[in-house]
Amino acid sequence: MSGGKQAYEQPVDELFDKLRSSRTGLTSAEVKDRRKYVGSNNLGFGNIQVVRDGKVKSIDSAKLVPGDIIQLEPGDTVPADVITLEENVALLAGAISKSKTQALVIATGDQTELGRLDNFAAERSSIDPPLRQIMTRLFMRTGLIVLVLWASLFFVSIYTHLSSSDWIIFADGILLAVVPFGLVPAVAIMLAKTASHLFGQKLLVKDLLEVDTVGRTNVVVADLTSLRSNSPDATSAIVGRTHYDLSSAAAAEKFTDILNTQAYTQDDPTSVIAKATKLWDHGHVRNFTDSDKKFFTEYLNKRLASAEQTSAAYYADGNDTVFLCLISSAMQFSDDTIAAAAWTQKVGLEIKILSDESPESNAAIVGKLGLTDSAILTYTDAIDFFKTASKTSRIVVAATSYGRITKLAAINTDVSFASLILSIKQSRRLTKIIQKAIVASIADSSSLLSLVVVSLVADITWNIPLAATLMQIVAILFVTQMPLVAMLAWDKTIRKTSAVGVLFGPLAAALAYANFLFYFYRHNISPSHISTVVGPYLQASTIAFMTIAICQYINFLLLRGDLKSIKDHRHLLWTAGLSAFFVLNIIYNPLLQPLFGTGALSYLDWAAVFLAALLYTAARQFHIHTSKHSGKNLIRKHGAEKVLKHIQKRLA
Repeated sequence: MSGGKQAYEQPVDELFDKLRSSRTGLTSAEVKDRRKYVGSNNLGFGNIQVVRDGKVKSIDSAKLVPGDIIQLEPGDTVPADVITLEENVALLAGAISKSKTQALVIATGDQTELGRLDNFAAERSSIDPPLRQIMTRLFMRTGLIVLVLWASLFFVSIYTHLSSSDWIIFADGILLAVVPFGLVPAVAIMLAKTASHLFGQKLLVKDLLEVDTVGRTNVVVADLTSLRSNSPDATSAIVGRTHYDLSSAAAAEKFTDILNTQAYTQDDPTSVIAKATKLWDHGHVRNFTDSDKKFFTEYLNKRLASAEQTSAAYYADGNDTVFLCLISSAMQFSDDTIAAAAWTQKVGLEIKILSDESPESNAAIVGKLGLTDSAILTYTDAIDFFKTASKTSRIVVAATSYGRITKLAAINTDVSFASLILSIKQSRRLTKIIQKAIVASIADSSSLLSLVVVSLVADITWNIPLAATLMQIVAILFVTQMPLVAMLAWDKTIRKTSAVGVLFGPLAAALAYANFLFYFYRHNISPSHISTVVGPYLQASTIAFMTIAICQYINFLLLRGDLKSIKDHRHLLWTAGLSAFFVLNIIYNPLLQPLFGTGALSYLDWAAVFLAALLYTAARQFHIHTSKHSGKNLIRKHGAEKVLKHIQKRLA
């Protein structure tokens, strides 16, 4: 109990027996005494009818204490853990009452199963979303790499002629090259774009990072309300042995008149059939025979096998339970819901359906949706399921409005099941794109880091300065890398990303540095001891800068899902065009040239840049082709047996 209070304890059996014989409820003095033992009780279920001092009162459910007798109507939300006085049925806080009954409160607030769930959920809420954990690990590791490289650079400077100013330049170059600064804003754009799509599906997330969490969903828990395509209006009924098709206005009106003749209670049909002693048949009351029991049981089973929700209406007449009728509501699932369920089975997404229907009805429901019996989750078992799921790090997304039972879910919403699955599809696509963006950013960082390391070796050995200025590296990060990473969010198809692409970063760096040196060779100038403010160095570094930039353009182009449909990727074209505009301004705008340390390039300089880009593209395409036709990929695509037969045929 919160606040260090002890829970009020009294033998339930003793109290239950006492209340069965006397339903006058607690006295005001008893309530006052017991309230001292009750802690937080604000589950937020509103007012409830309670019997106290022999009178029925309407009070705030937060003021309930163990031992109170409450009155429940069909459709009421149970405000505490209770036991019904007539049926001896336990109901948990948050459940929906199906009948008019009185119930004994046995636990309130924090002591209810729902209250304990709230406390458990509060502890779990401190866990960071998966994407935040991934990004944190990425930046911690890149930070560690930077520190190691800085330490190595420091020792190198001690035993070489590297000056303190050069040490600072190379240290800054390492920092800019290793840490993917452009990745964070790019990922934020991706998240915001996908969040807008989810909002269109009426799935609102409080934290942008939770957009990615939806895509990493392992389990979807949905209640029948989110699955149904129609409201549960009555579609058929049987009174006596007369069947009424309630889709007919005349039959519906006649059936309504029948119900208005007698005050009744609705409850579980199996229990009502079992305890009924009399049968109401259009104004006549007779004994409820074994033949009647068999007839209504068979009728009920047919309705349940058709996934129809069925309830029984009855009333008490002295010691007799008078059976009035069975009322059925057809449960229809839209094509979108069935297709969504099929997709979850295809991708291995676990589905749990919250249902308190009969086993026969549940079997019909999962049958219509193409699921297995294990997909059914009772409301009683739901809390334990969520706790177990959270301990195994499974991400649960819930489509239900059942109290607050889904507080343990990563995302809880009352949207339809089909809309939720569509949102998961979109978020899964985003998750794959973010993975692709991380690999692409690491590949770009590897090219910049390789350029810095090669330049460092050349500086120590031949006194050749850094092949690209620090501001040019900044431009690569924020003018080429960041917008192109962000535009992956508009990729229409997903191509599997290979981490091998990271190895092509050093190739881009090698081509850039070769172009840097080739410029001095073409102009018969020695790069050794050259000043970093003279024209030749500015042009040579600009060539290296452009070689890296264009290799990045090619890298992102090859990451697109389908090159044949590139003309349809207007966002990519606009972004690439805008990026190219800024890059050209950096090179040719006299106002920006001093800031970025660039020089205007000639046609021959551009030819060298594009030749390097052509070599880079050829290497990437060769890798893609060989990977596509590797034995592993062929077996994955066609199966081992088919590949073996093809090899045997070629060898014959």
